[in-house]
Amino acid sequence: MIQMDNVVLKRSRRFSLAIDHLSLEAGTCYGLIGRNGSGKSSLLKLISKAIAPDRGSIKVNSQQPVVALSPSASFPNTMRLQTIAKLIAKPGWQEDRWLNCLGILGIDAKSRYGKLSTGEQAATRLAAYIAQPRDIWLLDEVLLGVDIIASQQMLSMLGQCFADDAPCLLYTSHNTSELERLADEILLIDNGQVQDIGAPDHTENTFSQHIFKCLQGEAA
Repeated sequence: MIQMDNVVLKRSRRFSLAIDHLSLEAGTCYGLIGRNGSGKSSLLKLISKAIAPDRGSIKVNSQQPVVALSPSASFPNTMRLQTIAKLIAKPGWQEDRWLNCLGILGIDAKSRYGKLSTGEQAATRLAAYIAQPRDIWLLDEVLLGVDIIASQQMLSMLGQCFADDAPCLLYTSHNTSELERLADEILLIDNGQVQDIGAPDHTENTFSQHIFKCLQGEAA
């Protein structure tokens, strides 16, 4: 569904993203893990064509627009959720899913977005995202700042919708428990390169070893 070959993105003198080959399939959840500034968000921006690579090939086989959801996304504070849904709904919008997701989290569709808590706003953005017709989901730190209870509810909601739709899902997080719960495969990204890819139990050990090496390097 997504294939990248010989991709290079130069963001500054200090950072560049280089991917020799990466192939991502539908029906699989890929967890992206790495340090801040390692290239996770840049990878999602490349896939969604928010930015263009300096060279290389990116092929995305999708019948729908590919958009990444990040914590910076928002809606007007004074607008009610039911009005937001009417404005953003595209053909194929899943109203039942939207209302069900809000209901699971105890959110009234008549509420104004600005009156919601941080966690409720994050849940609303995620519910709106997955209610749209999409075959590729790009979720960038969508639970950042959300409390534990809300996070667990949102992960359950996301897991069920993923099982129903079987999209190609890329999910970035610094919380390894989220990745262990959702991901079929983990991509370890550091210094702008995919260092390892594999099942969560495999890459967990690799990630721990990688962090240890980085700390050793900083201490040297």
